[in-house]
Amino acid sequence: MNTLARHSFRLLLCLALGLALQLHAATAKDIQGEWLLDGAATWEAMKTSPQIAAMPPDQQKMVGEMMVKQMSGASTTVTADKLISTKPDGMVEESTYKVTKTEGDKVTTESTKADGTVETTEITVTGDTLLLKSPSHPGMTIVMKRKAAK
Repeated sequence: MNTLARHSFRLLLCLALGLALQLHAATAKDIQGEWLLDGAATWEAMKTSPQIAAMPPDQQKMVGEMMVKQMSGASTTVTADKLISTKPDGMVEESTYKVTKTEGDKVTTESTKADGTVETTEITVTGDTLLLKSPSHPGMTIVMKRKAAK
């Protein structure tokens, strides 16, 4: 293969790779919809956090069981500018949000609760799964699954 052909091939390969990465980039629309909190997956993601890893094994087990039970049944509806969260006890909390950054498979949001509290959340979008991380709570990850259409 001559030098020009190799150079052209590399250029095409780089263009194709760049296009493929753009096709898989997350957008603000990817986080919109109805989401269910996956208690078991959230516990799996959180149990390696420094706070939980420092607990004795029996306490980790107790906290894990309690978290899975309390988290299961929680849901969030995400619109273009609102987060409507329903806790397992039926309590509803509404906040506004805006997307502050999108990069690759990550969407960063800033939400404002009714009391004025502002929180930043880093969301990794993987198909019908969201991984939510808050810089103010390092090591803590919440896993949400898209609610199946009826």
